[in-house]
Amino acid sequence: MKFYKLNISMFSIFVFAVVTHAQVSGIDRGFAQGMLQNIKNEIKSGYYDPTFHGVDLDYVWELANQKLKVDPTRDAMMMTIASAVLSLDDSHTTFFPPSRAADIEYGWNLNMIGDGCYVTAIKPKTDAEVKGLKIGDRVLSIDGVKPTRDNLWKIYYRLFAVMPVTKVTMAVLRPGEERTRTLDITTKISKTAQEVDYEMIWLIILRHGWDKWRSVKYVEFGKDLLIWRMSTFRMSESALDSMMSKARDHKSLILDLRGNGGGRVDVLKRLAGY
Repeated sequence: MKFYKLNISMFSIFVFAVVTHAQVSGIDRGFAQGMLQNIKNEIKSGYYDPTFHGVDLDYVWELANQKLKVDPTRDAMMMTIASAVLSLDDSHTTFFPPSRAADIEYGWNLNMIGDGCYVTAIKPKTDAEVKGLKIGDRVLSIDGVKPTRDNLWKIYYRLFAVMPVTKVTMAVLRPGEERTRTLDITTKISKTAQEVDYEMIWLIILRHGWDKWRSVKYVEFGKDLLIWRMSTFRMSESALDSMMSKARDHKSLILDLRGNGGGRVDVLKRLAGY
């Protein structure tokens, strides 16, 4: 069945080292089970494909429900729910966990270049810098999972939005070297008074990379051409109007919507109006 392929692939992405968080109460577990059931009801009533891409929704949800009964932490339960939704393998059907008042800082950034995954940024004074991670290092695995173009967003999604970890183990290969380095990099997780909007993170960062954080990203070639990579419709109407005003000063506009994660319908309509 198609489901088994999706399920095995899905869970292989999320088999990471377990992180210890607050233990769950009966109320927590009941809340998570209710959340799982509500999501299933929404998908069954509103999903565009009545066959659910060949996924046996009842079977997937029953497995998830059984797992929720034994998951040891709240984050683990959120991971179970996220994995069930990911079985649909649909870029526009995503589980956003409840917001948390925490700032999660891994200290590194990865991007795919060709078929390889490389470190493209290191934040100073983080454990990533202390442990010797370098820009240009090729990342062979993250907690045992090989990053690819198909799964890097899932790794980010899991690490930042669903189930942050206190330590990440990376196997990296440095240019000019033959031996693989294994680095255990500690995560900085600090409390903050402001809740983190994981839906915003998901739409702009987790699925398309850190360089897409700014919804307004463009390149100008004199007055002849403006190329705008619009990675999300989750932006204000005033930001859209500003970009279209800038586009009027050029002879041509290329609007790049590849990888656009969706967003606000009113912004999409306003863009179409131009």
